[in-house]
Amino acid sequence: MNENGALTKRIVKESARLQQEPVPGIIAIPDDHNARYFKVIIDGPSESPYEGGKFKVELFLPDEYPMAPPKVRFMTKLYHPNIDKLGRICLDILKEKWSPALQIRTVLLSIQALLSAPNPDDFLDADVAEKWKADEKGAKAIVMAMIFGQVIFLKVRRIIQFLICLLFIILILTVYSSWLLKFTNAKKIYDNALSKQTLNDIFSEQLGFGRSDLAKYIHLDLKGAPPKANKFYDSFFNFLQNLQMGVKGVLIEYEDTLPLHGNLANISHHAAYTKSDIALIQEAGKMHRIDIIPLIQTFGHLEWILKLERFKSYRDDLSLPTVISPCINETYILLEDLLQQTLDMHPNSNIIHIGCDEVSLKYSNPACNEASTSISEQYVNHIRRIVDIVHKIRPECRILIWDDILRADQFVSNKRLLNQLKGLVEPVSWNYFTEFDNNYKFSSAWKTFPKFFTNTWIASAFKGGLHRFSMKTNTSHHVLNNREWLSFIESSTFQKDSLSAVILTGWSRFDHFMPLCDLLPTAYPSLLHSLFMFNTGQYIVDDSIYNCNDLIVSVNKDARLCESLPGLSIWSGISSLSVLLRKIQNRLKILNTIAPPFNRKHSFIRRHEMHSRLSELKFLEKDLATTKQILNRRLMELYSDDVIEEWFELYLTPTGNEINTIFVEFALVDNITTWERRPLVKNEEKRFMWFHLLLQVLRRMPSDESARSARRSDMQSECKRTYRGNASILARIDDCFPILHEKHFEQKISIPFSNFDFFIVNLHHKLKELYGPFTGTLWSGQSMSAAELQLLKEKKKINLFEHRNAT
Repeated sequence: MNENGALTKRIVKESARLQQEPVPGIIAIPDDHNARYFKVIIDGPSESPYEGGKFKVELFLPDEYPMAPPKVRFMTKLYHPNIDKLGRICLDILKEKWSPALQIRTVLLSIQALLSAPNPDDFLDADVAEKWKADEKGAKAIVMAMIFGQVIFLKVRRIIQFLICLLFIILILTVYSSWLLKFTNAKKIYDNALSKQTLNDIFSEQLGFGRSDLAKYIHLDLKGAPPKANKFYDSFFNFLQNLQMGVKGVLIEYEDTLPLHGNLANISHHAAYTKSDIALIQEAGKMHRIDIIPLIQTFGHLEWILKLERFKSYRDDLSLPTVISPCINETYILLEDLLQQTLDMHPNSNIIHIGCDEVSLKYSNPACNEASTSISEQYVNHIRRIVDIVHKIRPECRILIWDDILRADQFVSNKRLLNQLKGLVEPVSWNYFTEFDNNYKFSSAWKTFPKFFTNTWIASAFKGGLHRFSMKTNTSHHVLNNREWLSFIESSTFQKDSLSAVILTGWSRFDHFMPLCDLLPTAYPSLLHSLFMFNTGQYIVDDSIYNCNDLIVSVNKDARLCESLPGLSIWSGISSLSVLLRKIQNRLKILNTIAPPFNRKHSFIRRHEMHSRLSELKFLEKDLATTKQILNRRLMELYSDDVIEEWFELYLTPTGNEINTIFVEFALVDNITTWERRPLVKNEEKRFMWFHLLLQVLRRMPSDESARSARRSDMQSECKRTYRGNASILARIDDCFPILHEKHFEQKISIPFSNFDFFIVNLHHKLKELYGPFTGTLWSGQSMSAAELQLLKEKKKINLFEHRNAT
């Protein structure tokens, strides 16, 4: 308590001094809602390239301050070797040279000094530093051009602000005049016409509209990265309840995480939830007044069941484990069992979602050969049977269904088909684009659905609605999607009287076989932005906020809500990792520019620049290892080992492999001090490539001569397919295979081994790419005769096995 009091006293004292004795050229104002957060404007120092500019800076004092340095970054983009594109600053007192004796004033003065004297030798932005070193005048000219543009922009903005103010005054005068004309009592006009309420109404109309009254449900997709039940649900439901942004419940898509028993005991994920986990979810929902709607697919997207050998015969198309066949009775026995167990585990749920989206029915199961109904009629019949099963288990249960099949022309234009579903289901219209096309917006379904369905729902997205493969959620895309929905449901086309609720979907995979996309904690900003948009019709003013406290405050909520948000450290950890990976990719790109594959192939590389770039990459590799360790610990708090392993394999391992390949390839040329005259490509290289092919063929051929002859034709075709893009190798394949049958083939070939090391490593990588990782030696003793093996050893008096291990 005393420590916190002292800490607050120091912050208050420093803030007061900044106001009473401001630093020349710097304005630093603490935030009204958070005393640790400062909005700073720094004037460009005189006689520097940045003179005349005004730069916004964000300064935040962490809980550990003053034992830890402030967090500072530029909000205004600027061209500077020590400040990167994200606004981060390379300044020693913000890192290892920080001292508790230093103050905010000291930090601001140091940043101001950094603008006066950029240091390209201790850079954060490599491209800017290179430009600064190579052409300082040119770099300064770029800066001054940007400053000039900023000044012009500010002047134009002031003019626009003046015009807006003028228009606003004209609007007020117009409103005032209309009231004067409408009423005859001048005093009453003066007292009431410009009341506070009227002005607020006008202001609201300028900003837009929201639907805070509309019930909102958050979709949790557990077919990818299901969080640990005891670590997530109670905290997350508590957050949603206290957020008070109209969230009524959650839609949980369990897929293979349900703990099933009986005939379905062996179809769930090996690390599926337990029944106690499901009970914990129910109890958390009840405690925090969050309704739980289970989503169980019952037609399409049943990959998690139909992929298994036991249920292969249940498929509509026996080659595709996606859609279950409606032509066999076993389908409905299976689905009834699944729905019974699901509803038994959700005794308080009076709504269930039965999926049925993206159903591409082919009728190719043999049991469908005698089917006489059309595909559209069969779809309706299947839905009716599912509805009967649900109502048999829970008669009063409401049933949701995705609407993409029902809105097709064959349904909308056939009232008889829709009439068979009248009052049985509630369609959920989903669209995850930022702009709806005219076919969607002006579909006749919008007028048809209300005639057959009492309630309709809509579904936007806050996560996973953009890319199948993404490390972080794209907040802008999802906010714009929610904005488009908000605009559309208020249009004349949409029949909003029947609108029941909106579901904000958060997809973890596009389907069961797709890779993991953005993890839920990275979507917290998108979720908050999207809810704020739906409730108010407004954007959060600063969409670059990366701190939870600031984000919560920006939507007018208590920053302490962040304390109940599970996996918050994962959000910041993945954000840091994504920045680091971009840095690494930038360095790899530079290395490939310095030494493209052609140069590496011929060992024709300028070593000095190569060494400096490899050193940079080595430091980044160490940062990557450290970041991975920290993130792994954070992920373990919320996710199981299989989720973490898959996520790292998808988003981290490829970059690690690229780094390893670079180090291996560049290490081979490290000791080269002389180089050949151009041209680098010589005729002998064709023989070199020919032998490359020959070695791979030898490895795959049996040692027995007769067996080798029998396989020759197949192997020849395989090699042609493998090398169909390499004309120089294809030209020699037909010559290569007869040589395999000659005992003295060593007399038929001439092999240049001027760079044998590079040859072996390249060959190793190629074989690994074609045939998978090796165990034991590079060459299998059974792949060639002893005489052939001896010949290979003697070509450069080198043992291939020993050399492979050494490299």
